[in-house]
Amino acid sequence: MKKILVALAVVSSLGFCEEQKLLNSHIELGYVQTKGNTDTTTFDLDGKLDKTVDLHSFEFKFDAIYGENGGVQNKNRYTLIANYGYKFSSRVGFTYNISYIDDKFSGYDYQFATGPGLTFDAYSSDIQHLKFKAGVLYAKDRFDNGGIKEYGSYAAVMNYDIQLLEDLKFLQDLTFKGDMKTSQNYFVYSKSSLTTKISNYFSAGLSYKVNYMNLPPQGKKNTDTTLMASLIFDY
Repeated sequence: MKKILVALAVVSSLGFCEEQKLLNSHIELGYVQTKGNTDTTTFDLDGKLDKTVDLHSFEFKFDAIYGENGGVQNKNRYTLIANYGYKFSSRVGFTYNISYIDDKFSGYDYQFATGPGLTFDAYSSDIQHLKFKAGVLYAKDRFDNGGIKEYGSYAAVMNYDIQLLEDLKFLQDLTFKGDMKTSQNYFVYSKSSLTTKISNYFSAGLSYKVNYMNLPPQGKKNTDTTLMASLIFDY
């Protein structure tokens, strides 16, 4: 958890520059601690850094969650995603994606995927936006027992947001990744969130995340869910 806190400080400093904003920053920080009859700690860090230069775009996403119950770890997961994009037109673009997932309690040592794709801005207005992304990937999964699976994969991503009220926004992110060889091996990630503005830079947020594996490793469950209230920093 100390590494996550250090990363948060570094990320915040990268996005903040009085003379010139180097990166657009979006950081969500959630923390829950209970003492007494129950002794639990949960820490969640979710964020995005992005930069656009002419027709080129660069994006880095991170998502980490750490939890303890009675001093024993029960959650330890982090996701890193790097993306390069190039706009062919106002609505269509090229993208190249690299992702890495490390989840101590999923049965996987790690999951890695990389490959090209296309983006499509389906709808955009003053209050709502809808974007799609689809691509083909090389995927490599390493299991806790040392086994390795390499396979061709495909992925589809949807990002939607709508301004419900002046200071209230709803956002929905949905990702589907499948195995080209078997339709039974697929993964789904969903994040639904509400955010409300507190000040120019800070917001309060409530998010619900779902990580689903259709063929989990033996002894593991299909679904992990996280409900978290967060303080959000945008710059």
